Amino acid sequence: MRTQPGLADLPVIFVSAYGEGDTMARALDAGAAAYIVKTFSPAELAARVALALRRQSPPAPFRIGELVLDRAKRRVTMAGRPLRLTATEYRLLHALILDAGGVATYETLMRRVWGEKGGGNMEALRSAVAKLRRKLGDDARKPRYVIGERGLGYRMPEPDEP
Repeated sequence: MRTQPGLADLPVIFVSAYGEGDTMARALDAGAAAYIVKTFSPAELAARVALALRRQSPPAPFRIGELVLDRAKRRVTMAGRPLRLTATEYRLLHALILDAGGVATYETLMRRVWGEKGGGNMEALRSAVAKLRRKLGDDARKPRYVIGERGLGYRMPEPDEP
């Protein structure tokens, strides 16, 4: 089972006709909130969804230095002051944070920011990164937040300890 970083903050419920114990255990070990074997009633599905949503705790704010992204409130601040990001800039920042400490490839970022069907290309990605860096007060020659990895993509440092 693969993880889907774009779904990292959401509870996932597996619905399958395959009810073997090993498969169910692997799904639950991978982070599934529930595993339901067909056939089931709509009431059971609704109850499982409600339970998964009740168990979900809001993600802790992501902090690097003076930069804070509060995903639960969809708010970004720098040194305590709100940053006004476009929807694209917010999705880019969030996409980078999903891989903090590692490299998010160009392809991964374009898919996370513009979706599977595109809209994103290298020039659009570079432009979005430049605008985000400007708003973060980041210098492209000595970046603190959005660090380019030539030929691969971009990365953010690991978050500060809470």
